[in-house]
Amino acid sequence: MRTADIRDGWHGNAQQPFAVANLVSCRAHHHQPFQRHVSAATSGATWPWQLQDGSPSSLGPMALLGDLLLQKLRRSMVNPDRNPLKDLVEIDETEMPFRSRHDPEDRPKGGRSPVGKMFVVCAVELSSDGHPRRIRMKHIPDGASKTLHGFIGQAVEPSAHIITDGWLGYENPPANTHEAKVVSGKKAHDILHWVHRVFSNLKTWAKGVFHGLRKCHLQRYLDEFVFRWNRRRHMRSAFDTLLGIGVGLGPATYRDFVEQRA
Repeated sequence: MRTADIRDGWHGNAQQPFAVANLVSCRAHHHQPFQRHVSAATSGATWPWQLQDGSPSSLGPMALLGDLLLQKLRRSMVNPDRNPLKDLVEIDETEMPFRSRHDPEDRPKGGRSPVGKMFVVCAVELSSDGHPRRIRMKHIPDGASKTLHGFIGQAVEPSAHIITDGWLGYENPPANTHEAKVVSGKKAHDILHWVHRVFSNLKTWAKGVFHGLRKCHLQRYLDEFVFRWNRRRHMRSAFDTLLGIGVGLGPATYRDFVEQRA
């Protein structure tokens, strides 16, 4: 059989059916049965809006259904019953610029100003020989003591020993022993090696795959990164885990994701 005779999985010179050909290119008419069902499922005030920034979508209902499925999968990447980190835990926070239509022209560089930045805190569980095991990440509004202590209480076992830099917000955690390694004359990644390795991988992934992240859905991307990292050595069972978590979650509509209700 000649290569020229193979067209979209059809043998010989048979043409692709009109409805399928147009549906693939998002141009199917509403009298086509499958397209009519897709339109009904995505009709109303929910489907013409993108999850990223609320801008009108020109991609069509099929792309929006793909967005909805993706968000449902990301929601399933957080196990409600997961165990907190234990033993030895490195914790630090970082900043990331966020994508916006109206980026400030006078965005300050460095420091802890929130203008044009997103703050992320990360905890890395270490084994007895100093190798990374599980991680937790969270989008935080600031580096205040109340914020950081709240993250530690959620992500780390009370008996775990935590290691941080010299930032005052980490001092006197309510339920953990604490060791502060003051960064003075040394680079931060030399003091807290693994947490900064995680930050480096996160930023490379965010900028390389997504070309930057939007602030309103940052936590969803962090959840995906954490899921991938924690199962990096168990790729075969990761999808089964994802489906198992998703089955136990309640239903959510597209509008629930857009308005941060799910």
